[in-house]
Amino acid sequence: MRCSIGSAVRCSIGRAGRCFLRRGVGVVAGRLCRGHRGQGKPYTAVPYALRREIRADASSVSGLALRRLGASGLSVSVVGVGCNNFGRRLDASGAARVVHAALDAGVNLFDTADIYGGGASEEILGAALEGRRDRAVIATKVGGAMGDSWAERGASRRWIRLAVEASLRRLRTEWIDLYQVHFPDPETPIEETLEALDDLVHSGLVRYVGSSNFAGWEIADAQWTARSRQVTRFVSAQNRFNLL
Repeated sequence: MRCSIGSAVRCSIGRAGRCFLRRGVGVVAGRLCRGHRGQGKPYTAVPYALRREIRADASSVSGLALRRLGASGLSVSVVGVGCNNFGRRLDASGAARVVHAALDAGVNLFDTADIYGGGASEEILGAALEGRRDRAVIATKVGGAMGDSWAERGASRRWIRLAVEASLRRLRTEWIDLYQVHFPDPETPIEETLEALDDLVHSGLVRYVGSSNFAGWEIADAQWTARSRQVTRFVSAQNRFNLL
């Protein structure tokens, strides 16, 4: 199972070129690029040969080696724990057992979001990591609806600042290792989103930033915008990918 795009992985949009993601954008929790919808290219599934390679990697994992997340200096385990069921199908005691078993097995990556369980997932994860926070890489997300109001969703500067402070409280931590934009926000310019995330990095509240559920062209646009404005770029892309 790969946690970042490897040199052997080629983009599934066609023969012409390699996916730009391999130039520095990793993939969270063992998930890989879905392909591109930009530039008039149709959606194409990851080729069978690549799926077979991923299965082989997954079956041969031993000792849970660490790999760099994209082009960043952040080391994450090749397998991560998805915490979307914490507070929903799994109560606090059950989640704590999962978290401690994962840490003991060498897993350090825990992926959650503010909207999972209406904040319960972050609260449960934060409590479970009490006393072991330094051994964990916490990845959470912003952008999903946390209420019925227009003011409780999206990727505006205003909401990002409010949301990160709420996530920090729920997670019982002073910093978030990987802060991801959960969904593209068509109502907010990507420049505003990236500059708000850059402020969080420089203030020390967030270490790295990433995207989730972005189309290929949206990631490309965000990376170009970040480069041109000299602000913090996404180091990861979390999209759906089924290993089975």
